[in-house]
Amino acid sequence: MEHQASAPISGFSPAWPPFGPDVRSTASVAAHLQAEAVHAMMRCQIEFLSFLNHRYEKDFKLIDDLITSQETGDSFEVLGEFMQSAVTEYATEAGKLARINSRALYAAADRIRDGARVIADDMSAATVG
Repeated sequence: MEHQASAPISGFSPAWPPFGPDVRSTASVAAHLQAEAVHAMMRCQIEFLSFLNHRYEKDFKLIDDLITSQETGDSFEVLGEFMQSAVTEYATEAGKLARINSRALYAAADRIRDGARVIADDMSAATVG
């Protein structure tokens, strides 16, 4: 059985592309925002994985230092230094990740502001022309 196209809805004329220039501008802005979000996420992941690699190396060193420590007092000193270092480094890393996210949000705000300006200009040009 052949498929027959249904009659078009009265008053509706499909056009290609199925959206106007203001929607294309909005879609472009949204695509750029998504790309920036992916870049920011990747920067955070790279930074954090690098940090984890560094911390795992310190974990291995802790195990070696604990094995080679001669007395119980030495073990407590080694563990105390490790914990102090870990707390400081995790706090520093949290600051780095916050800065990366802050920069990404600032860039996104700029992109939204620029996109809104372009869309407003396109819409005003469409109403004038």
